[in-house]
Amino acid sequence: MEIRKLCIFLDLTDMDAMMIRYASFLADLLKVETTFFVHVFESGELPEEVSKLFPELSEPIDQVILEELTEQVNSEFSCNTCSKEVIVQKENSIPALLEWAQQEDVDLMVVGKKPAIKGSGTFARKIAKLSYTSVLLLPETSRPSVDKILVPIDFSQFSRVAYRQAKHIAELRQAELVCQHVYKLPKQYFPFVAATDEKLKESTEKHVRKELDKFLTKLKLNDGKVRCEALIDEKGDVAGTIHDYAVRNTIDLIIIGPKGGSHGEYFLMGSVCEKLMNYNNNIKMLIAKSKKEHESLLSEIFGA
Repeated sequence: MEIRKLCIFLDLTDMDAMMIRYASFLADLLKVETTFFVHVFESGELPEEVSKLFPELSEPIDQVILEELTEQVNSEFSCNTCSKEVIVQKENSIPALLEWAQQEDVDLMVVGKKPAIKGSGTFARKIAKLSYTSVLLLPETSRPSVDKILVPIDFSQFSRVAYRQAKHIAELRQAELVCQHVYKLPKQYFPFVAATDEKLKESTEKHVRKELDKFLTKLKLNDGKVRCEALIDEKGDVAGTIHDYAVRNTIDLIIIGPKGGSHGEYFLMGSVCEKLMNYNNNIKMLIAKSKKEHESLLSEIFGA
């Protein structure tokens, strides 16, 4: 997982200082070469929060915002080993923004995630769904640290990408890494055997643990240091089960693939990942994607 270029989205709110400080942490941790700080606004209409910040404008609004953000970045961004660039994007178009990021060969995008109130989180969800590369969602309470990582596994190729990224970060931080598979009891047993049947749960969990060991062994990353958890989904909500486990076990970073399934579904967000995004307002979440996977799919679609 090589991160040479990092992109942080700022929105002229109280979250910006936290986002910039977290960018410093990531840049140092991942040995980033370039960090982009990007703010997007609609040039035709002045946002209310901008009007409050700049009541008397004597120069173009984009220039005023650029100067303000540059001053804040220079003040809060402490990484001295990488270059930084502040960009104000006047075209409020996510496709255009993602095209810019692809042209710049950005490796990781970082987006702030506010509490789930009406109308919030749309930008973060769209970036997470449409980005060609990994996206880190930061709640406003995020601290610049990674100590305990959870990586849910469904044995798909997307899980392989997520696990490799999780393993890399865990090794850099010497963080605890938990590999988890949430399973349901085999359908053929119902309605004859209840979901609470302990013998059935025990045998199924034993089988799942073996599959997890095989999965890690195939990746050649089974060093015996990773804790593997097999967890039954008793309420028919895999995302909810993952989230509840993360909260109970003080996980501070969840790393998950965008979906399970086949290669051809790369651009679609899976229901588990999307629900987890909606449930989770307090735990950092990395949606792990592979740029090579993206380029390979485009080649298949367009014959490039």
